[in-house]
Amino acid sequence: MFYNYKYMLHQIYIKNFVIIDEMNLSFDSGLNIITGETGAGKSILLGALGLVTGGRADNKMFFDPTKKCVIEVVFNMQEEGVLKWLEENDIEKEEDLILRREISASGRSRSFVNDTPVNLKSMKGLGDKLIDLHQQRDSVLLFQPQIQMELIDVMANNTSLMHKYTNTFVQYQQSKKRLEKLISEDSDSKKEQDYLQFLMSEFEEIDLQVGEQKKLESELNILNHAEEGKKTIGEAIGYFQDEQFGVLSQLKEVERRVHQLADVLPQVKELGKRIESINIETEDIYAELEGLMEQVEYNPERLEQVQDRLNEIYRLQNKHQAKSVEELLEIADQTARKLSQQSQNESEIKELTVNVEKLLVEATISADKLKEKRLAVLPTYMKKVHSMLAELGMEKAVLKPKIIDLPQLSTFGNAQIEWLFSANGGQFGSIKETASGGELSRLVLCMKSLAASSIALPTMIFDEVDTGVSGSVALKMGDILKDLSKDHQVLVITHTPQVASKADRHFFVHKSGDKQLVSSVKVLSQEERIKELATMLSSAPPSQSAVMNAEELLALNDE
Repeated sequence: MFYNYKYMLHQIYIKNFVIIDEMNLSFDSGLNIITGETGAGKSILLGALGLVTGGRADNKMFFDPTKKCVIEVVFNMQEEGVLKWLEENDIEKEEDLILRREISASGRSRSFVNDTPVNLKSMKGLGDKLIDLHQQRDSVLLFQPQIQMELIDVMANNTSLMHKYTNTFVQYQQSKKRLEKLISEDSDSKKEQDYLQFLMSEFEEIDLQVGEQKKLESELNILNHAEEGKKTIGEAIGYFQDEQFGVLSQLKEVERRVHQLADVLPQVKELGKRIESINIETEDIYAELEGLMEQVEYNPERLEQVQDRLNEIYRLQNKHQAKSVEELLEIADQTARKLSQQSQNESEIKELTVNVEKLLVEATISADKLKEKRLAVLPTYMKKVHSMLAELGMEKAVLKPKIIDLPQLSTFGNAQIEWLFSANGGQFGSIKETASGGELSRLVLCMKSLAASSIALPTMIFDEVDTGVSGSVALKMGDILKDLSKDHQVLVITHTPQVASKADRHFFVHKSGDKQLVSSVKVLSQEERIKELATMLSSAPPSQSAVMNAEELLALNDE
């Protein structure tokens, strides 16, 4: 038989878990059946799978409390969602996908995917993509609108319409989120807009220039000391100008006398040159002093102008806690950028508002079409569910939809379906409150069976899904599970021989030991299967008629 799986559970290794010392099991495609006596450890296998895919651990889970517990599962897979998960979590893709969890005796837990450490939340997220576990009273599927909507959309041929709606809805959400953020920012910025404009007008009015503060402070220093400076320079010039005792006349006299000695004392000639140089330099100093005398002038009006300009600069520096004109210019640039950004935000808000309204209209139109097509196909869907329920012994059971219009658009559109159930066609209620364990199991099986060929479900595991059924109903349930296994790997824990007879591979769980029970698992041969089915039909050891019935069940399965 050909099985078209995108992934499947290939192997599980369990060490030091509850009553399992060490166990290594390999699963096949198709229908894998697990049977065994109560307490032998069948559900422990499911507990191990739950643990390795992110379940909670406790201190009662160790076979030997002094050693660590190890659970490892191997999946053969090429499913797009899992590959995307590996990429998003920066985990290298390999031919097999290996999940491992180790729990030390002290309670410390570590999780790995392809030998890369991951946290427990990530492990659980991946596990949800790989395993769909149904246990008694487990109605996860029935309470997940996405699974039901996907199934109904496939039946209504809504794939392209749903794709269009999803793209539009995502754009709408992103644009709306951006718009809300801008509006919030704009609201905050408007509160300070007047203040920013006031600051900007101050900066524009004062028209600061790079380097002007140092120049003004230097000029102010000169203006403040102009009178004293002019007097001092005049006194200095006086020392140069005096005809009899002035520096210039005295040096000239020294130069003349040294030149007279040059004829008598040749060595004085060099001194004469040096004195001549001093005279030239002194005359230059005198000329510069005269120049300064003309430049330095007490100007009360200019002093007031410089002082006022500096006071304005100092006031702004104190206001903005700046140390220089350059820092004030940077603050002015920042203020201008904020005002410019506010203007841009206002423009973008106008554009986004129009775009959000447009996207909302487009998404609403698509959502209305989706709702219309879904409502049209619901009668066919319910007819199929009711037909399967009747085959499973629930002839009077009725499942009906309650359409709930949503106040705003959601991932699925503008409406949601809540399923109401009645086991005998009487009063309806929510599935969770109305259906018994056996009824719930059959409902889940019907819905998953309808979903199997249309939706990518992971490896499907059923723990005693056949609770409360027997005989021909159990046989029909086995047929449904068998059909389900054509598109999905299915693992079933069962106490019903009719269901067990449909197995592609039959595992038998048994326990042994006196002081400490140990669980073991074996794959049954054809003869061993006959014996196990006969025991399930009667007792151990089985009667001859039970053996014949078991052979008939297997023969019926081979037809």
